[in-house]
Amino acid sequence: MSTLVVLIVLGVAVSFWRRRAKLKKRLQEEEWARFAEEVTKEPYKRPPGIPSYHSTIRSGRAAETSMAADRSAEAARDEADPLSNRPEDTAGSARILTGKAWVVDGDTIDVAGVRLRLFGIDAPEMDHPYGIRAKRSMQGFCKGRIITAEVVDEDAHGRTVAKCFLPDGRDLSAELVKKGLALDWPKYSAGVYADLETEDARKKLWLAAARQKGHMHVWRRFEAQQAAKNARRAETNVAAK
Repeated sequence: MSTLVVLIVLGVAVSFWRRRAKLKKRLQEEEWARFAEEVTKEPYKRPPGIPSYHSTIRSGRAAETSMAADRSAEAARDEADPLSNRPEDTAGSARILTGKAWVVDGDTIDVAGVRLRLFGIDAPEMDHPYGIRAKRSMQGFCKGRIITAEVVDEDAHGRTVAKCFLPDGRDLSAELVKKGLALDWPKYSAGVYADLETEDARKKLWLAAARQKGHMHVWRRFEAQQAAKNARRAETNVAAK
């Protein structure tokens, strides 16, 4: 009889905690939706005159063909005169990094000992909604593959910015945007990835969208609420002990 009572009590407790977890998740999603509504009233549109990702890729391929011809001409000159153009070749090779990648977050990786910020996109921070999912997606792209990084710039925080490519030529920035786990950042990309954004990306990644619009008060509100929740959780854990 006592065993039956214990099983009944355990069943009721498990049912209670499951319902509580579902309610908590639903309330959190509603809260995120309210925040998202503030920064997604107008859908993002690529500004007129800015080329699309695909047209930029076509232009890039044409440029690569031209560069390949130039490299062939340089190789012919080097063969005729082995001592020519050595300093310029060395400087050019320093702009390309290759190796396996260590993923820091959705838009940051380490290649060949250098921390790289992926060019032209904005992925959620690790403590923001979808941040962990973005990191795991990037880990899936990079796992077991050699990444080629073309360094293009240094951002305002001193981080190295690079266009990063998989062995088959796919652009890591474009791939993460297509999965709905990063946004095009036209301030830095000139809108080349805007056409690849999923329909709900700016609503789902509303904190990143807020940053791009300069609405940092939305971040501060979110972080304050998260800090308050963490403090309450810590107090509950201390009281339980």
